[in-house]
Parts: sequence; C-alpha cells; structure tokens
Amino acid sequence: MDIIRKATQEDVKILRKLYRDFILEMSRFDPDDNNLDDEILLWIETALIGEKSTIFVSENHKSINGFVRTQHKERISDTGNEIIYYAKLSDLYVIPDGRRKGIARQLINASINWAKDRKINEMILNVYEKNESARRLYKTFGFKDDCLISNGRIRMKYDLRVCNGEIIINRKC
Repeated sequence: MDIIRKATQEDVKILRKLYRDFILEMSRFDPDDNNLDDEILLWIETALIGEKSTIFVSENHKSINGFVRTQHKERISDTGNEIIYYAKLSDLYVIPDGRRKGIARQLINASINWAKDRKINEMILNVYEKNESARRLYKTFGFKDDCLISNGRIRMKYDLRVCNGEIIINRKC
C-alpha cells in the first residue's frame, strides 16, 4: 500500500537520486535540459523549508517510489490590476516499477488538495509536447492545453474555483 506524505529532511538523499533519474528520463525530450546537482538540492531544500512549496512523496514499505513538487506562486493579471495566485505542479516522477499503479494520480491529488487548502484559483504545469502519456494523465484531471512555451513544452492549466469553501472545478461559482 502506497502512502502519500510530505517529504522530510530524511528524504533528501533519495530525492536527489530520484531527481537525477527524472532529469535523465526527461532528457529524451530535451537533451539540453540538464540541471546540475546543486540546483536539484536547492529545489529540494527550498521545498522542505518553505511555506510556498512542498514535495509530496509516495512511499511503499519505507521505500520512496515517486514524488511531485508543488509551488504557490503569483503573477499580475493580464489587465494589470489584480494579483493571480496559482499553484505550479512540477517534476512529477514515479519509478518505472511503480508506474500504472495509481501512484501518479495519488501524488497529483495531494498537490490539488494542497492548492485547495490555500484557496488557489488555478494550477499550472509545463510538460513536453511529446510526452503524450503524461499529457493524457493530466487531461483526465481536467488540465487543458494553454499555450506552447519554450523547448517543446506545453503549459497546461487546471481551473480551481473556491465557492462557499468548496472547490468548484472548471466552472464559475
């Protein structure tokens, strides 16, 4: 049985290894996108100590088999007169032996609930256009293609509306 929980300092060593595996796997979509080990450590450390980001891990028999990083961000609206708060889902990874078992879904749900707790209006992610299996998974949650961004990536958005304390997905209150 997989348990989804927030990562802790004790997880840093395995997270660094899993991040390296993730980056190596993603290099098939963009060979030039190779993050340095110190960048990876910075992402992990920031997520563990900050209030605006977190890493969820999937654990099975005390072994971590997947993770997702989620950040609380903000930007100025297109009109320039309001601040939009959003969550960014990044770096979803499940080890090959753990795939097609619902682990990615559990990790995404943890990220959505994290956003819900913060009353965030939307969640975004960037995914390689050629990563069709990931795009299909995200679409089952309601993520929609938003725009093409750099290096063959697509930004996808998921509308999270808070109405009377409940999240209303993909419709207005």
